Amino acid sequence: MHACEKKVIKKDGISIHIFVSPIDGEMVNSIIVESKNSLVIIDVPLLRPYSLEFRNYAEQIGKPIDRVIVTHAHPDHWASLEHYKDIPIYSTLETKKEIKELGDWMLGYHRQIHGSLISDEKVVPEHIIDDGSFTIDGVTYTAMKVFDTEYKSMLVLDIPKIKTLIAQDMIYNKVYLFLGEKTSSGELCCDNWIKEIEKYKLNNYETIIPGHGEPTDASLLDENIKYLKAAKEIIISSKSGEEFKTKIMEEYPEYRVPFLLDMTAYLLYEANG
Repeated sequence: MHACEKKVIKKDGISIHIFVSPIDGEMVNSIIVESKNSLVIIDVPLLRPYSLEFRNYAEQIGKPIDRVIVTHAHPDHWASLEHYKDIPIYSTLETKKEIKELGDWMLGYHRQIHGSLISDEKVVPEHIIDDGSFTIDGVTYTAMKVFDTEYKSMLVLDIPKIKTLIAQDMIYNKVYLFLGEKTSSGELCCDNWIKEIEKYKLNNYETIIPGHGEPTDASLLDENIKYLKAAKEIIISSKSGEEFKTKIMEEYPEYRVPFLLDMTAYLLYEANG
């Protein structure tokens, strides 16, 4: 196992703790929003050891955890929920359904890679979060559903007071984007993903927290759009998953977590013919 990284962004009385799993945990960002009297957790790590470390980190802050919010059904954001069953767990109705129906298969797939580091217990969120605003301990969040991007449905969270978008997997930073999902109409996700990102360029965010990679400013939106345009052309021109992976890595040699390219290649070129 490798060391996890922790980063804290403090703005206007709110502290956002970003817990970064190492590369074997897909460099996923698990988030804690700390306000005056409570904590909100957004997504949990993929691997059990990192999940326990994340829970211990949250406990050391010394404030009660109000809830856990799962943004979407990819298991690197919920697989270790076994360590949070004592806390109310929220997701969209769509994500709850996906985890309930496909969660066992997802855990099994990752268990083939990581063995016992992956939980053998599927925990399905019990509480539903939908589009709209809600306030916890004086902090107002705007929840927004996004469809047909990195996953068929996901949630992003805006904290307007501090002009911060917790984008999770709608946005990546210097990590290879997972592009293995098709849209509800069976198309590549790239074009619709670009359209969705364009909507958020109007909000003048000062901080964007991606699902994988470093938090930064709104320039990350255009960087993701550029990557998606290039990746679409590579997908179309490649005759195999190996060719796709080689071309992407040549175009973006500084990006990390090539395992995400392997999963993309498998789903686009092998599993779906």
